[in-house]
Amino acid sequence: MDRSVWVLLVCFGVALSAVSRMAMAAAIGVPEQDSYAIAQSTGGEVTEAVPAISYYNPAGMVLIEGDEVESDLTLYDIHSEVNSTLIPNPAVVEGPGLSGHATGFVESDVVATAFGVFSLPDGIKVGFDVTQPNGGRVKYPADFAGNQEGDEALLTDVQAGLSVAVPVTDQLSVGGGPVLDYFQSILGVTQNLPLGLQAATPGGQGIIGHYTGKSYTFGYNVGALYRFAPGLRVGVDYRSKITHDTKGNELADNGALGLVLGPLTPPAASAGSDNFVFPQTVSFGVFYQVSPEWAVMANAQWENWHAYQTLYIADPTNAAAFLVGPNISPVVQNLHFRDAWTVGAAANYTPVAVPALLVTSGLGYDETPVPGATYRVTGLPDNNRIMLGFGGRYQVTRMLAVQGAYAHYFIANGGIDDRRLALNGATAFAGTVVGNYRLSADVFDLGLLSRF
Repeated sequence: MDRSVWVLLVCFGVALSAVSRMAMAAAIGVPEQDSYAIAQSTGGEVTEAVPAISYYNPAGMVLIEGDEVESDLTLYDIHSEVNSTLIPNPAVVEGPGLSGHATGFVESDVVATAFGVFSLPDGIKVGFDVTQPNGGRVKYPADFAGNQEGDEALLTDVQAGLSVAVPVTDQLSVGGGPVLDYFQSILGVTQNLPLGLQAATPGGQGIIGHYTGKSYTFGYNVGALYRFAPGLRVGVDYRSKITHDTKGNELADNGALGLVLGPLTPPAASAGSDNFVFPQTVSFGVFYQVSPEWAVMANAQWENWHAYQTLYIADPTNAAAFLVGPNISPVVQNLHFRDAWTVGAAANYTPVAVPALLVTSGLGYDETPVPGATYRVTGLPDNNRIMLGFGGRYQVTRMLAVQGAYAHYFIANGGIDDRRLALNGATAFAGTVVGNYRLSADVFDLGLLSRF
């Protein structure tokens, strides 16, 4: 078998082997999907001549000479802490033993990605990418006072893209292609109900519930690159909105109440559905080769998160009235997401004495779509972050390079003043969680790049 085919299969295998357990750190959207983007804090995404350009701006694949594939493993080490107070609704009697303090509830994980660019006649390029641009897992301890607002949220979004780049002129190239998107959500829908007797809920006064759903759908990615001169280029990329209509199961555990009254209470399991939107994005970038040793670059991305406003889990089975106890569904959570920006600037340095080495570093700012404490939810304790990264690549042989990156995310403290709207959108049994989140992250990446 041709060596290029072997490399392609290895990269796909590494990326897909991690799909079932992927979980991105503390934000819904994670724009950095490879070693360069992490080290550069997104500064060179749509203009950098690396295989990952197939994901960030497929038109930029014309910058790749020959065939190249890249595979990365990234560790997101997340540090999380919350100090909060539960303000109960007078309609509900809270049990004892609740805690407003929790740590380590945002999980760390290792994520794999892969990219490839292959050359065809007449300067045409084809590429692939396997990424996870959105996701995260939050899981609180059993005694956390805010669990009735949602004790768990696990979002997994895996994208596989195919793209083609065509040089229109010596200066202008365009590119694009389809994106297959797989999405799975596991959401805690524990509710603070006066007739629930599940001991695992805060104070033993509620019904514990989880919704699990998944979906496949398609989107697309298109871009353009214009070279004013050999060392000066600009790029633009558009990624389409992706809408998931997930189908799955909603599980409800009433504890002792269900054991005593059985069919008179909501069922233990029933079909459910959810709608989730990943926004359209527009990215702009510029790259300038200052000298043989130095290059500088900058990037900005607009994300249309405003298109997704409400989490709504529908359950037709539980929509009917039961003789005892209220329904736990539908679950409604107003998010009121706003549009957000991610910006970054970076520089590359190649020492004259060591031409096989490239060192890069960048500073970036990633804005959260969460508008403030009133709409910050326990399942998404996200906030604005400053990204500071550095890394490099060393050409070991003509065909193989090793690359790595480290970044620290300075995530702003975020207040929470949240009340989940549940039970058909009512607030009759909802308490309010008031407090403050403290988050930070260390990101480590190691990758291989093969030319052939």
